[in-house]
This record gives sequence, structure tokens and C-alpha cells, in this order.
Amino acid sequence: MKLESKRIAFFLSFLFSIFYIFQLDILLNVPAEDAAILMRYAQNLGEGEGIVWNQGKSPVDGATDFLFLVCLSSLYRIGFSLSLGVQILCFLSHFGFAALLLHHWSKTETDLSWIIVLSLFILIGRGVYISASYFGTAFFTFWVALSWSNCLRIINIKANRWHYWWFSISCLLMGLARPEGVILSVLMLITIITTQEKEQIIASLTSYVYVFGSLGVGYFILRWYYFGYPLPNPYYVKGGGLIYWESLRASILHAIAATLPFLVIHLIILIQVGKTALLKMIPFIGGVLMWMFLSNEMNFGGRFQYPLLALLAIGWEDKVDKQFLSPFNRKTILYHFSVYLLGGLMLYFQHGRLSERQLHQSDGRESVGKILAQFSDQNYKLATTEAGLLPFYSGWPTMDTWGLNDQYIAHNPPLNTQYLIEWQPDIVCYHGGRISEKAALKLDIQGKKWQQMLDTIQHFLDQQNYCLISAYGKDSSDLHFYYINPQNPDSELLTHAIRTIDYRWFESGEISRDFR
Repeated sequence: MKLESKRIAFFLSFLFSIFYIFQLDILLNVPAEDAAILMRYAQNLGEGEGIVWNQGKSPVDGATDFLFLVCLSSLYRIGFSLSLGVQILCFLSHFGFAALLLHHWSKTETDLSWIIVLSLFILIGRGVYISASYFGTAFFTFWVALSWSNCLRIINIKANRWHYWWFSISCLLMGLARPEGVILSVLMLITIITTQEKEQIIASLTSYVYVFGSLGVGYFILRWYYFGYPLPNPYYVKGGGLIYWESLRASILHAIAATLPFLVIHLIILIQVGKTALLKMIPFIGGVLMWMFLSNEMNFGGRFQYPLLALLAIGWEDKVDKQFLSPFNRKTILYHFSVYLLGGLMLYFQHGRLSERQLHQSDGRESVGKILAQFSDQNYKLATTEAGLLPFYSGWPTMDTWGLNDQYIAHNPPLNTQYLIEWQPDIVCYHGGRISEKAALKLDIQGKKWQQMLDTIQHFLDQQNYCLISAYGKDSSDLHFYYINPQNPDSELLTHAIRTIDYRWFESGEISRDFR
């Protein structure tokens, strides 16, 4: 097939995806809870405060997307809003990833039908929904795609010395974009080592060691000195050296959902080619397995596994396409109908896993945060388990009681009452509810830790005589509790304002009931 025809097909898919994204009216959503965490860090960094959770306090490595954080804060500093800055970075990365795919697919024998179906699977897939929720996943995915593209260039063609250096530099940028990028870069290097001759192995190792041994180690030492700890703060809360089997199960399911058509293609390659194809799947398999060492919390829409799509979407064998759906003749209407039907089913499956109710078109925590922002000049303090929208929109100094953004709690678990007393928050918010003894027995490790934290918070509230403002939720088992220090001079104003809002539940957007 002519290259020009493929470009036209891809361009038409691109235009359709642009129209599709804008007609969904999802680009002005409220940020997802955990995406707002990074936006708060970016705001503080953009305002010259450094990478801090609370302005004027010590640095905290709670925003693990370092390169994305720096780029976002730079856009914010030159005048872009944080919301617009996130979406500029995400959608440029999203379509940059698509452009890399076109570059690779143009070298295959793939026909127009498959070009259209597979490009739409990516262009209007779950990456759009994740980006519309303000996560920087697409940004990281682009660096994974670029690094894997450079890796395949070494594997599939006779590379020159610059190819090895570009591979190593792109791997470094991938590691700066997300910590797991370092793991993926090692897995890519292992793929080169297990598939190439001695000369290519030595050249790859040399460039990799030079880049990571100088720039990589230099960055690691500087960030250790800056933050005081070698690893990102969330790791100490979500990892702790344990194995989370439920996280592994979730990782496998999310990886399948994100890569389904390409996973099928690679399984066909595996049957036809054998060992070589299996070695090329080392980064993908390792990328799925590595998540067993962290709890699955904050994994909105499988955003941790979505970048693995780049590892399968780039660089499959030409001959697979010739035999795919072999019972049908390519020249028949039945063949093309089958391709588009299969593509439609894939898209339906993909979007069924990420329904629109998960898009944060409204969220009561945003509403409360904007109320609190009216008192931001009073230096009032907040303590909350909901460390995203409330701190971001309020601008209040905040204690993250779960510890993702608090080094003391992360390194001295569990949360203790004395630490809360020393913080003396004016408002306390936590996410909890009634739980039966039977349900309590079924809690996993993180669930038990969460319940222990809630018990500590409630003990503090009772001991210090805090007053319940509201308990918003859909039922008594799942609520957002708001408490206020009765000695706060604006307690009556804050209580009245929070009690009289239409509090939208984050999962459905429906108005919540106050169970107080």
C-alpha cells in the first residue's frame, strides 16, 4: 500500500478524534482527586516556592511525575492556567504518540482498514479519558513510546552510534517523567542484551552507563539531598516492601483492556516466531508485574498500565497482518466489515470499562474547596484524607493524613493523635462510613491501615470536641465527613456555607444527602 494512502487514512482518523473529543465536552472537567495533588505542587513550584506541599515548609516528593511537574509549572509561570497547562501537555503528548505510531506503521503492510481501526483505538481510547481527568499519563506514555522506538531501531536495523545515545537519553527522560520509567528502561536494555550480538550489546551498555551513571546518578543524588529520602514519598505509603496480589490482578486486567488488539497481534507473533518475539515482550511483561509491589489505590482507569500500550502498538511483524483474519479475502466486503465490527467491539469494551460517570464533571470537594478559599488569608489549617481537590482549590495549609504528601506520616506510620494536636486543624475532612465487623475482617492491608487512620482521626475529634458540619454521601457506608474546630472565629460562617451547598458525589455527579 502506498505511504500516502496510509497518511491520509491516519489523518482522517486524527480529524475524527479531534471532533469526537470536543463533542464529548469533557475538557473542562473538575480534576480527578489525585490529579489535583500534582497541580498543587506545580502551582507552588511555579510561584517560586520549590517542590513543596505547603508553602514555606520543607520539600516533599509527593508529585512523582517530575518532568511533567517541571513542564507544567513552567507553563503556569509564563501565564497559562494550571488546567489549560495540563491539557496542552497531555494532548500534545497524546497526538505525539500517535505520530510515532504512524511513522512505524507506514513501514508495514497493514491495510487501510486496520490503520483506521487501530489508530482510532488509540486516538479516542482511554488515554483521552485519563487526560481529561488531568493526569499526566499521556506525557509519560509519549516518552515510553519514544524510548521503545529507539530500542527497536537498535534491534531491527543496523544502528549507528547515535542510535545508542538517543536510546539512552530518551530512557533517562522516561525515568524523569515517572520513576517506573527507570524500571522500563532496564527491561528495554535487557531486551537488547538478549537479542543482539556482542557489538550492539557493548555499544548499548556503554551509552546507557554513561548517561545514567552521570546525569541519572547526579539527579538521584540531588533529589535525595533536596527531599531527604531516596524514593518518592508515596512509595513508603503504598509499597513498604510488601507484595500486593490484588494489585497484580488489577494490573493484568488493566493491561489487557488497554492493549487488547495489539496483545492479540503479539500473541499471534509469539506463535509464529517464538523465542525472539517473547524476548521483545520483556518490557511489557515486566511492566505488568512491577505493580505487584505497590497497592492499587489511585489507579484511575488503569492509568498505571496505560503506557504499556506503547510497548505493543509499535513494531509488530509485517507477516502477521497478512495472516490476520485469514479466512476472509481482503478484497471482499465481508473482510472489511469484519475488521470494522471487531474495531467497534474493541472500542465498546474499552469505553465500557471507563464510563462517563468516572469523569469528574462536578465534585462536592471542589465546591467546599472554593468556599474555604474565601478564608485563605486567615491562615486556617486543614487536615484531610482527601488531599486533592480540597487543598488545591482552598489554598489552605494542609495535613495529608494518609501520608502521601506528608513525610512525617509516611516515615513514622501510623498517624498519631499527638501529630494532629500539634497541627491543630480548623477543618477536618475524612472519607469513611459505617463498616460491619464482617466487612472489617475482609479488609486488605491498605484497608486496615485506612481504618486505623480513621479511628485515630475520630478519637482526636472526640477528644478535642470538634463539631460535625456535615456527612455527605450516597449511603451511610460511604461518606465525606466535615468537622470544624468550635474555637475558629469563622466557625458559624463556614458551617452554614458548607451545609447549604449542593454537594455532588464524585462517582456519579448526583447531589448527595447529608447524613449528619
